[in-house]
Amino acid sequence: MTAGLYRVQATIGMDAPDLADNIMNTWHFRGDPAQSTAGDVTDISAAVVAFYQEIDSAIMSIENDETLRLKVYALNDSPPRIPQADATYALVNTGGAGTPAEVALCLSYQATPQSGIPQARRRGRVFIGPISAGGVALINGSRHVAATYTAALATAGANLRNAANATNTPWVVYSPTTAAFDGDIAASYLVANGWVDNAWDTMRSRGPKATVRQTF
Repeated sequence: MTAGLYRVQATIGMDAPDLADNIMNTWHFRGDPAQSTAGDVTDISAAVVAFYQEIDSAIMSIENDETLRLKVYALNDSPPRIPQADATYALVNTGGAGTPAEVALCLSYQATPQSGIPQARRRGRVFIGPISAGGVALINGSRHVAATYTAALATAGANLRNAANATNTPWVVYSPTTAAFDGDIAASYLVANGWVDNAWDTMRSRGPKATVRQTF
């Protein structure tokens, strides 16, 4: 059996009624050559769900509606692809009121550098939010991310990598630029490490639409 690549679309629902305000992240994993697609999907889903459940209780704002929807696609399938799995999982939110919806923390990750391949193609990132306002810390007069929040997200990233490796369905960086075709496993690189900076990132697309316009 030949292991393929999987793309996971993770969506966190928001209390706001507009579905466009939902938060989405995309992940990639390699399959286990020794097991079926169904086995791969089960292992990958379990690792991703554990990641979001871990950070939901630590850094996420209470504005999410405590649901996580995962769609898992096998990139070996011919497009248009139907998901191999489409399931909803419960989150347990203990966070407080959030920062604005556009504010996020960036989880960056990379594969081990290799000669002949630009490292930019071996790095990836996901933007996590909305974040509980309790994560704002004043450092040298500027509002940064509290160390407890960066540590919590970095730990969750390490746990995701370790859980995926333990089931032989490793988390990977996927480079469409390098790929000869969509799902080219040669363009996927094992995640070796990652980091979380204490600077806020902004995802303008996540901001809610204006509901009132004040004129003058």
